[in-house]
Amino acid sequence: MWLIAAAAVAAAGGSAASARNRGMVSRSLPTTTWCGGGRLHSLRYNVTTFDDGHFYDIDSDLDDLESVSCNNDGTRTKLVFHDEINAEKYAVEFRLSDSYLIGGKKWGCRNTPKHSNATSGMVRRVVDVQTDGQALEVRTAFSKYDEVYQQADIEYSSQPHAGKCDGDDFDKTVCIGFNTDCKNGATQPLPIYQNQFLDITCSDCFLGYESDVFVTIEIDEWTLKKLAVGYKNMTMSGALVLTATAQAQWSNGVDKVLNIAQDVTLVDFHVGPIPFIITLDIPVDITASISFEATATAIFGAMSTWYIGDHYTSWDPDNHWQHVTPKPSLLWSAKVENASASFDATATFAVSPTLAMHIDSIFTYRASMVPTLTGEVKGDTTSKQVCASLSYDLAITANTELEIAIPFANIDDDWVWTKTIYDSGTVPIAQKCTAPVNASLLQ
Repeated sequence: MWLIAAAAVAAAGGSAASARNRGMVSRSLPTTTWCGGGRLHSLRYNVTTFDDGHFYDIDSDLDDLESVSCNNDGTRTKLVFHDEINAEKYAVEFRLSDSYLIGGKKWGCRNTPKHSNATSGMVRRVVDVQTDGQALEVRTAFSKYDEVYQQADIEYSSQPHAGKCDGDDFDKTVCIGFNTDCKNGATQPLPIYQNQFLDITCSDCFLGYESDVFVTIEIDEWTLKKLAVGYKNMTMSGALVLTATAQAQWSNGVDKVLNIAQDVTLVDFHVGPIPFIITLDIPVDITASISFEATATAIFGAMSTWYIGDHYTSWDPDNHWQHVTPKPSLLWSAKVENASASFDATATFAVSPTLAMHIDSIFTYRASMVPTLTGEVKGDTTSKQVCASLSYDLAITANTELEIAIPFANIDDDWVWTKTIYDSGTVPIAQKCTAPVNASLLQ
């Protein structure tokens, strides 16, 4: 079960505009807080943008609208009204300069061509309108925030509630989990590989990240001037534990990708009429290479807790990309049990999630965390035990990709940025031994 906090606030701020007034307007919202998803959320902004008259919320603003159809590449939106009078009225209004369609969740319209499952919001600029009786065929294009904000200073964050929220679900951080709800360990065993000679199951495999999130955006004269986004106070708990049974000497390698989450809404609010959405994808790459020397069975692996701390990136035209490098404290403990006395295997195993945060039409921030567990598990006739000798490597790589206009001088260096921001190297884990299930064979 996914427990990812979703926050929503609709605050127009600034001076009120008359119906369909078309021009520029300044809007401001002093720091405003609300409770949701186990955290206290805060939002502040000062923006200069088009007046409300430029924006048409297809979920609530259009009179006598019967149906809406949106294609997924942002080029066509079909609006069907109860009568031709309303269709003609909106055709005239849409043909005025700088008209935008917003909303769309009610009708299942998608908000970006890249992340096609999301239906939380949409901003499409009207390019052309054709009438067909009660229907309007509206040719549209996906809009970016630098098209609708001349100036913008926006700050959002989640944080501990400090007694300001009521309810049993407070105080919780945002949970970003692979095969976990961040409370009760692994949700279910994960089959890795099986044939007549070999059965490998990830019997206790999960990674649960808990964190607060924040974003800061500054736009000046329709161009991005500052961006900062990421995670604060991040912790991770997890386990990489295999149950393996071999019927003969056997080796095998596995590499598979699981899409654990796609377009999960992390944050959802409005700045004036304009929706602002942060979504999350978590593809998980599972790799394993295991060699068995005999017929045997065992459960082995390691549990871990990581205190990662702050983990975020920022950009401005002078300093370019900067990253707060995490300094994680990593705690591992080995596990081996239910092992046959003859068990003798070597393994390299990794469960590697990529946390891909998408700020709609602004940028994508990918944080790849690759914990690799390597070890040998074998019976020892001297100690009459089965022992697991393990080590781990942890690499964290950040990748950012802008989807918004920046000064021309920065495009070549800053459009896409990738850097390994942490590498633990190979670190041994304290050896773990257990008596085998058939100890007499080690006599």
